[in-house]
Amino acid sequence: GYSDFGEWSECSALEWSSCSFSTTHNCAHSEDVFLQCDGCEGGTQTRTRTCTQPAPAHGGADCVGEASESKTCNEDDCPEFSLVDSNGNAVGAGILGLLMNNGGTVCDNDVSTNSADAICRKMGYLGHTEWTSGDKWTIQSSLEITLDDVLCSSGEWSSCSFSTTHNCGHSEDVFLQCDGIEFSLINSIGKAVGARTFGLLMNNGGTVCDDRRRI
Repeated sequence: GYSDFGEWSECSALEWSSCSFSTTHNCAHSEDVFLQCDGCEGGTQTRTRTCTQPAPAHGGADCVGEASESKTCNEDDCPEFSLVDSNGNAVGAGILGLLMNNGGTVCDNDVSTNSADAICRKMGYLGHTEWTSGDKWTIQSSLEITLDDVLCSSGEWSSCSFSTTHNCGHSEDVFLQCDGIEFSLINSIGKAVGARTFGLLMNNGGTVCDDRRRI
């Protein structure tokens, strides 16, 4: 007969860790990248079982049923993360900022170094350099808490689960400092745009060339 199914694999969504890039170029602005992002990555998870309890012997029949199964993952409304200073203005790499999700704060329940890396990478950075929590700034009291229980088994967002309900106070708000490359999307007048809006892809204040880009 079949053994029990094993653990679900990580979600198969593509991750920044698979990419290479260059900070020098031989491009013109006719090669600038414009991009529209989905609200959520999506993906699949699989798990398997073996026909070993007991295994067929002496001409016995194989186990009945499938040896693997799959399911979709990351189907919830996806977080839209950003970092802000004490006045609510956006900050970038190398600055400790209040972590925001869809206009609210993020509770520190289940947050770890894996979670911090995954969140920074989801925002387009290489990873995190520091994270902490607390009720530090006046603006926190005027904000809702919009995300909780961000539990990640690795430093990639596809390994994370989360909840959009919470049992937290602002003393548990996450502050985060990210390291490295920073991507954003802007419209024709330079204003930031979000998911499902076509925008000019920016990196640390400049544009991104389309050499070696693929879908």
